[in-house]
This record gives sequence, structure tokens and C-alpha cells, in this order.
Amino acid sequence: MTTFTNKLLRFATVPAVALGVASLVSLQAAEPVEADRGGRHRGDRHAAGDPLPGLSEELQELFDEGRDAFFHEYTAEEGLGPVYNERACQTCHGGLTGAAGGPDPNGVGSEFDVTHFGYDNHGYYDPMRELGGPIIQHRDITGTHPACTITGETLPADANVISRRHTPAVWGFGLIDAIPDQEILRNQALGRDGVNGVANWGREMQARAAGPTAADPQLHIRGTVRVGRFGWKSQTATLSQFSAEPFGVELGVSTVFFPQEFTPQGLRFGHELPAGCDVADSIPNDDEEEDSLALYAFQALVAPPPRLPIRGRARAGEVLFDRIGCASCHTPTLRTGPVYRLRTEDGFIRVPQLENRDAHLYSDLLTHDMGDTLADNGGTTIGRVMARADGRRWRTTPLWGLRFKNALLHDGRTASVREAILAHGGEAQNARDRFASLPASRQDHLIEFLNRL
Repeated sequence: MTTFTNKLLRFATVPAVALGVASLVSLQAAEPVEADRGGRHRGDRHAAGDPLPGLSEELQELFDEGRDAFFHEYTAEEGLGPVYNERACQTCHGGLTGAAGGPDPNGVGSEFDVTHFGYDNHGYYDPMRELGGPIIQHRDITGTHPACTITGETLPADANVISRRHTPAVWGFGLIDAIPDQEILRNQALGRDGVNGVANWGREMQARAAGPTAADPQLHIRGTVRVGRFGWKSQTATLSQFSAEPFGVELGVSTVFFPQEFTPQGLRFGHELPAGCDVADSIPNDDEEEDSLALYAFQALVAPPPRLPIRGRARAGEVLFDRIGCASCHTPTLRTGPVYRLRTEDGFIRVPQLENRDAHLYSDLLTHDMGDTLADNGGTTIGRVMARADGRRWRTTPLWGLRFKNALLHDGRTASVREAILAHGGEAQNARDRFASLPASRQDHLIEFLNRL
């Protein structure tokens, strides 16, 4: 891959990871590391999209390099395609520009939303990988490389599961990554007021145990099974994976851990692409994890949006939020663990801004049955299955930064907070009904509180 040294961008260089060698960040990493204490600062004054307050010079440099990667528009020579959705991460995952971090650029009906598809075979979910599933990559590189015969995907005729997903902003991801499994599990299956949250699970990527190969196209990962927390169904356990995997799925840039290219005919290795499409400078494209590590560091170090002052009507709304049962799922605060290690080109570095902190995300990070209205295909099929969550189960969406969002719910169907609340069902039915029974003025108080987050 062409590095950004020649493009006025410079990412942190990290040695390539050998197969079978422990690599990605682990909150339980055994080797002792020296804590980076960061700079002194007062308060927590920052805007959405800013770095965590008080980063040291070294951590600030990692943030800046990662931010460049996040905004960079990739080319086919750098690994873009052969099919893809967008050329830059920022195009879809907005909220990082403009006043106070900027609003979500992906409003209702946004072209940047992603379409998942599959086939429900009488309760067995088939992601249709041989036909390019489970996600449509609707663009291709033929505009810059006409000799490439692989064109953007369309929905297969046999797909009977269609799930549209809105792409959220990435702020506060480091704090979410730093929350211990036990902190999430303590809220599991409370059985209170009809709420029975269930953890999803994923495997922490520490090494490639085997594959993928042409004979065995599945990637086998060696690592600890951990509680999921990222994605609309909490299907991904760590931020490191949540950075590297979409790099290939959405942009087509293959990496050490995800070395295969997505095509409408299924996964292929770079050398298996038609000659006109095999134009990248290296296979895998990000062969030294230069870009994927930069993206990971950036997302780990982006601060969550600070809350606006909550008083008056908003304070009354906060009381109602708890009283009618919203907080049963939208848990106001989770606590991060005592140690967070960020992997860099020199190994691991402690990030004190992510250690022993209250994360005011308003989510339990568990999955809940949200009823037919929010289910894939209106509940008529098993829906898009991700790990242990089917089409009815969704992660409790963090509410921080809600005031910046122009599209709400997993599919971005509405810009109205009131409509989003009223679409809740399943385990949230009781809280939803209590909200609906409130006088309009009280509903406004609760919504005003939410719009201060």
C-alpha cells in the first residue's frame, strides 16, 4: 500500500502482525506498561468530536494522525474496492465537523445508510455470502479503472431479510471499549418491568488461529470471548475489531485480520480478483496495519459530547425519564475499568482519560427484544442475525449526543424524538405506554432533557 508520507499525511507505523502472534489491544494484557499520565487540565470543557481532554503530546499525535485517516478518501491503489460504499470513514460516520462537533450529516433517508440482507430459511439465517452478503457494497472502482469487471452490488432476488442500518457518529467509543464485562453483565436479565437485557458476545482478536484459505474461507480467531458492546446488536466485543472490520466491509481495504476482498460473488483474496481489479499496491492492502491502527487510536481517543446544563424543564424531564422506566435500559452511567491499554507502534500505552471514569452513555449495552415495529421485516422473518441477536433484538442505543442526530433508531426512519419513543415495543412497551399517557407538556419536558444530552 502507498503510505501517506508522500501525501502530506503520516500515520503511526506498526510492524506487521505475524500469524498466530498476539497482537490487538487487550484490556487484560499481561505485560507491565508505564502509564501515560496526560497533561493537567481543569474541568471537562470540550466539544463533540474533540479529543479526550488533557491528552499527552504522544496521545494527541495519535489522535491527529488517526483523524487524518478517518477523513482521508482512499483510492483503488490504496485498497479501495473493488466494491465499496464510501471512500472515507467520515462520509458516513459524521458528527465530527462544524459547530460543536457538527450535526449528523446522514439524515432521514440518507444515501449513506447501509443495507444488510440475507435469507431466512424457515428459521435458519443464511447471510448469503456467496452472493456478496451480508452487506450491499453499491459502488465500484470502474470509474477510475474501467478494466475492472466487478460492479457495485444490488439486492439478490432471493433475499427475504432486508435490514437498513443508519451509521452513527463514533464519539466516546474509547470509554465504551474500556467498560469491563462485569459492569455490563450486572444489568443482564434484571426481569424488572418486563425488561430482560441479554449480553451479546464476540471474540477479542488477539491472533489469527487459522485461515482464511480458499478451502476454508472462514477466519478463525484466537482470543478471549468477551461481552459485545459495539454495533446495533452489540455483536462486536472490542473497538480494535470494530475499526478493522468495517475498513474492509465498507471501503474494501483488506487488512491482516480481514485479508479477503468483498465481491458480489463472495469473498476472494486479492490475487483472485480479475486482472483489471487487482490494482492495489499490496495484499492485504493495509499489510502493516498502518491505517487500521490509526483509525482505532482515533476512535479510542474521541471524547463523548458533553451534556448541556440540565435544569428547569429539562431537570423535570430527567426525573420523568427514570420514573417511567426509560433508565431500565438506557442506564445513565457505566464505569470504566482501572486500566486501559492502547496499542501503538511502540507497544501499549496507558490512557488515564479512559481509566476509572464514569461514562454517561445512557445505555446498558445489552440487547433487548424491541417488538414488531422495530424488528426486521416487521417481525415476519427471523431478521438479520448477528451472533446471538436476531432481527427483534437491538442494543440499547447510547443517548449521548442525541441533540446532534438528524435520524433516529437503527434504520434512521425518523428525526422526531417523540416518534422514536413511540416506536418502542417489546421489553420497552411499558415505558413507551407511560410516555404516551403523559400530558403533552410533560412529554416535552422529557424530550427537552434528551436534547440536552
